[in-house]
Amino acid sequence: MENIDIDVEKCHYYADKLHAIGHAIRIMIIEMLSPAGKKLSVTDIYTILKIDQGVASLHLQILKDNGIVGSCRKGRYKLYYLKTKELKKMLDFAESLNFKEE
Repeated sequence: MENIDIDVEKCHYYADKLHAIGHAIRIMIIEMLSPAGKKLSVTDIYTILKIDQGVASLHLQILKDNGIVGSCRKGRYKLYYLKTKELKKMLDFAESLNFKEE
């Protein structure tokens, strides 16, 4: 059996990031913020998704804590945006995998 070199820390890092986006609401938020330069307030997000404000805030905080979204102030509003446009490519790739239950 050959020796396989695995970077355990890198694997944990990737797992943490994938776990952070691994919820339907967080994926919907990423999709909403995907157009280049798109910024939305928590009010925009919970209104569009028809969820409670607290639920939207919780999921935005998880995304923010993991460096996936950032925020900026515009007047009295905090606007959220994607920190990388590559996430949309990852979601498109996941869709292309075409997993099917058998």
